[in-house]
Amino acid sequence: MGKLLLGGSVLATGTGVGLGGAWLGSSKEDNTPKSLEEESKDPTSEVVEVKKCEVFLIKREADSTANVFSDWERQKQEDLTANRNVDFWKSVDEGCKSGKAYVSKPSGVFKYSLEHQSKDWKIVTEQEIS
Repeated sequence: MGKLLLGGSVLATGTGVGLGGAWLGSSKEDNTPKSLEEESKDPTSEVVEVKKCEVFLIKREADSTANVFSDWERQKQEDLTANRNVDFWKSVDEGCKSGKAYVSKPSGVFKYSLEHQSKDWKIVTEQEIS
């Protein structure tokens, strides 16, 4: 009877090894090259395009001049951290969906106007303004 139990456990172990080998063998198939369609479904291979926004600060509305507001992202972060100009920055974010936004700063206060967005602006450097 002892031989029978031993034989049964060897048989069970042998079957387990055989199944384990079959399972390990199937993992090699997972490494086969995927079709282009399958590869495009792989979420790790997706590329997300981030739209860059250019923000321009209007210098003189009378002669339609504006210049690049180069540190607008820093200003936005500073303002939002201090809970300032929240509605203004929401408007800028909305305008940025088109890729650019024109803002003004009359009397030292930032202003976003829909009217300014459709106007043709001449982009100038700081030196050209002075």
